[in-house]
Amino acid sequence: MDNIKNFPDHSEKAWRGIVNFSPPQLLLDQSYMDVGHLGRTVGWDWDFRQLDTGKLYARAIAIGGHNVQVIKFQLNRGFHQLGCAPDGLLTFGVVGPGVQGFKWCSRNLSGGSLLNFNMQSGFDGVSLAGFSGYTLILRPQYLQFLAGQMDISTPVEYLIADQVGWFSQRTVMLGKKLDTIYRKISRLGTRVLNEYSEIINEEIGFTILGELTGKTERSQPYATVNKTIILRNALKILNDPDRLPITVAKLRELVGVSSSSLNRIFLSEYGVPPKSYIRSRCLSAARDALARVSPEVKVSDIANRWGFWHMGQFAGDYRRMFGELPSDTLKRNY
Repeated sequence: MDNIKNFPDHSEKAWRGIVNFSPPQLLLDQSYMDVGHLGRTVGWDWDFRQLDTGKLYARAIAIGGHNVQVIKFQLNRGFHQLGCAPDGLLTFGVVGPGVQGFKWCSRNLSGGSLLNFNMQSGFDGVSLAGFSGYTLILRPQYLQFLAGQMDISTPVEYLIADQVGWFSQRTVMLGKKLDTIYRKISRLGTRVLNEYSEIINEEIGFTILGELTGKTERSQPYATVNKTIILRNALKILNDPDRLPITVAKLRELVGVSSSSLNRIFLSEYGVPPKSYIRSRCLSAARDALARVSPEVKVSDIANRWGFWHMGQFAGDYRRMFGELPSDTLKRNY
């Protein structure tokens, strides 16, 4: 399965019938060297920027049935994760057991936390190297059907509100169960999926509803944390491709803060100073462009577009960041 055509159709036509408890199947199992390719494969609008150096190894394994899909993501490099979940669906995430140093909307979250991907502003996460997590994609009509089984009449979209995530013993247990399922798939193959039909088709939805309604024992909702004006304004600039590349001095001037304040905020949020973050964003943008253009395009043209004028330095920085030369990325388009 190496392209979006092989991934399940998320359209309304594809979700015929609400009560469908067919056994889950393996939908996708693939490794990636390019995070942009991974995003396009699963049909997400995201902007993942690598934060540390080294060749990327990413893997996505998707399982599911008619109403619920689960995708396990594994990333060996650290990333600033920005983007939006697929339209017309309700999407959540579970941080993998044992994951540390993960931030979601500026909040430190631990393994087993349940994440909300349905915010209008999109998602904003920061993960360290070695991150793993599970994305849960549900048909809204199906989750509403399960809500009816719990005597919940409120539209589930209203229940989500502005929460960024939840944490309870129940979400931790769900994370452990998902971890067990994927471990068994790795050892024994997809035939074990039939054993976990109830978890995929029902328990995931009931766990989410328990958190949304506060009925889960010892549930501790994470309230939305407003980002500081400084960080919000800085990201608004850095998320605009037409304003990149940009120097730290220019960014500091536009945001209106001291160098020490800007440095402290970026180190706190992303674990790297502003200069490194900006360089990573520009290198990642150049990589995305090289992965999309025709092979006859010159590497230097792409590099210059993103502010890299010394080609030897650019090639060295690129190789340290991604584990390959810019020309290697371009050659894959042949």
